[in-house]
Amino acid sequence: MSEPKKAIVRELGDIFSDKVSYKKLFEENKLIFRRFQGNTLKNLTDDMMSIGVENEQDRLMFKRIFILYIQMAFLVPTTINKVSPVHLAPIFEMDKITEDNWGAHVLNFIIKGITNYCLKTKKSIDGCLFALMIIYFYLAENTEKKGKKKTLDCPGLATGIKNCWLQG
Repeated sequence: MSEPKKAIVRELGDIFSDKVSYKKLFEENKLIFRRFQGNTLKNLTDDMMSIGVENEQDRLMFKRIFILYIQMAFLVPTTINKVSPVHLAPIFEMDKITEDNWGAHVLNFIIKGITNYCLKTKKSIDGCLFALMIIYFYLAENTEKKGKKKTLDCPGLATGIKNCWLQG
């Protein structure tokens, strides 16, 4: 990625926390954290189907459950089928949820997953399967059959990660 593009990405920043720190939460948010800690996709599905939406508090809880479900099932899935602090970060600022840069959130999660896989700290890659497939097919299409690299311009992926994928 060119330096001007890197500068733009740095300016955008990462509006999502890497993980939620329980100790730094306000008391009200600690209750929310404990409510979802350790929940599975099945728990979230059951909660989503059973919760009423008659009042504002119930609607807000439904939104939180839905955001967690979408992250765990599609956007930032992990190999562990439980809500993690990574999933919890966005639900504490629900009034700004539509302003968040979800694309950057998903891509950063994938980049971390690929990096951990390349560094051999994980045996699989966490992240959005659909985005991983797009990246894989892009790289596969732009690589010659004998393993020689063509010039790749794949915005958002660091050179080291592209090299890791092409070597492996």
